[in-house]
Amino acid sequence: MRGECPPRILGSMRRWWVVILALALCCPACSSAPTTEAKRQSVGKAHKKRSEGPRKTNPPQVYKKRQSACMELRPLVEKYAKEHKLEVELVLGVIKVESGFNPKIRSRVGATGLMQIMPRTGQHMKCGSDLTDPETNIQCGCRVLRRYLDIYDGNLVYGLSAYNTGPGNTNKSARQDQLPFNFQYVEKVLRWRNLFVRYGCM
Repeated sequence: MRGECPPRILGSMRRWWVVILALALCCPACSSAPTTEAKRQSVGKAHKKRSEGPRKTNPPQVYKKRQSACMELRPLVEKYAKEHKLEVELVLGVIKVESGFNPKIRSRVGATGLMQIMPRTGQHMKCGSDLTDPETNIQCGCRVLRRYLDIYDGNLVYGLSAYNTGPGNTNKSARQDQLPFNFQYVEKVLRWRNLFVRYGCM
C-alpha cells in the first residue's frame, strides 16, 4: 500500500536503534555527565580547600620597618600634636608622605627630617638647630602645620597645601575658591590619615 514501509526496511531500522541504544548504555566515555565517583572526588577537593582556609603570608620587611618606626615615634607625635591642638593621625600622615618615617632624609632643596622642614623655616619658627633629631623635627613640624591651619581657618586642604609648598600658590587657589595645584599631596596625606585612624600604626 502507498505510504507503508516494506517489512525489510522496518527490520533494518529496528536493528540500528538497538545498536545505538546498546552503545549509549555500555560506553561510559560516550556520556558527558560525570560519574558518581567523579562527583564524590570533586566535592572532596572543594571541602579540603575550604577547610585549609586562606594562605597565611608574612608582612613584607618594609611594612614591618615602617610599623616599628611609627610605633616608636607615636609618643612624640602625641605629645606635640596635643600641644598644638592637632590630630595625631594627621601628623602621622604628614610624616608618612613627607619622609616615610626616615628621620635622616634630606630633599634636593634641603628639606630635612621626618616632617621635611626647610632650614630657613626652622630658623623663622625658632626650632632647634638639628632638624634630623626626631623630637626637634616633630615639634617644629607641628608648629608649622598649626600656623598654616590657622591662616586658612582650619581648612585642611589649604593648610596641608601650604605646608607642602609654602603659601604663595595656595593663597591664589584659596582666593579663587579652587583646589590647590598640589592637591594630590593633600589626598595622600588624608588617605594615610584615614588609614592610621582605622588601623593604627601600620
